[in-house]
Amino acid sequence: MTVSPGDYHSVMAIVEGYLDFFEGGISVQSGETVVKDICMTPAFIDCGLRIRDSVSTIVFACEPLGSLNSPLRVFNGSGIYGVALVEPSHSKASNVRIMTPSGIKSLRKL
Repeated sequence: MTVSPGDYHSVMAIVEGYLDFFEGGISVQSGETVVKDICMTPAFIDCGLRIRDSVSTIVFACEPLGSLNSPLRVFNGSGIYGVALVEPSHSKASNVRIMTPSGIKSLRKL
């Protein structure tokens, strides 16, 4: 199945144990079949933050509007975005580093 941001899809699950959905507040017991509509939202988006290195332009990943979890934030005229930060060893880590209260982090590439 191809899922696009903002699409609604029905999800069916046969529950092996106790399950509690975060949205909708339903609980089911073991063996029950559950059908639930969910909205797929992107984990990271392009908020316009870029840097040019000697070879190419790097696009940084940002959190969608309304989900400010990152300590690093940017404003681009349409809203405030949290810039996604990862460990420097992460596969999507850029060479741009920032010191945070939880240590050195890298800006995540989109």
